[in-house]
Amino acid sequence: MKTLLEKIHDKELQIEALRAQIAKLERDIETLQSAARILNDDDEGNPLADLVAPELSAKAAAVASGDNHPQQKNNNFDQGGNKKKAWP
Repeated sequence: MKTLLEKIHDKELQIEALRAQIAKLERDIETLQSAARILNDDDEGNPLADLVAPELSAKAAAVASGDNHPQQKNNNFDQGGNKKKAWP
């Protein structure tokens, strides 16, 4: 049976992994938005732009707004992702 400290450590590791996934998703959003901008800028030379760019933009906007990834706010961490110190 795990001790309370071991359980806390496991949860902290899960949080770190989730933060890494969030960072990757944010990079993916930036990539999709860049691709959509490139396709939109080249409308005349690229017949696929009308088909692909709106879909990319819609997906990127949905992920950015949190529609695809509802998250619960965790008040135990500051905005930089650092664990807040407990008050004595």
